[in-house]
Amino acid sequence: MISPREFAGWQAYRRLEPLGAQRADVPIAIAAAAIVSALTGVARSPADYLPKFEPARARPQTAAEQQAILRTKGRRRGNQHQQPGRDGKLR
Repeated sequence: MISPREFAGWQAYRRLEPLGAQRADVPIAIAAAAIVSALTGVARSPADYLPKFEPARARPQTAAEQQAILRTKGRRRGNQHQQPGRDGKLR
């Protein structure tokens, strides 16, 4: 088992150096550019075949929004969750 500090370090490293299938688009783009260039005679760049990622614009959810989402998911599953009222009793 690793410490929370070491885990945080690995998370930071992964943000800097993505590993695994998350960045499989890069070697695929390189291969696509090479194939198209060879077959058409027109030089293509791997950048032509990489997805264009938009920066995240979403604001953090409020606690009320998160509770509403969980209530909706509970209803979809047929769960009937009781919630405490102002007096602390479940209703």
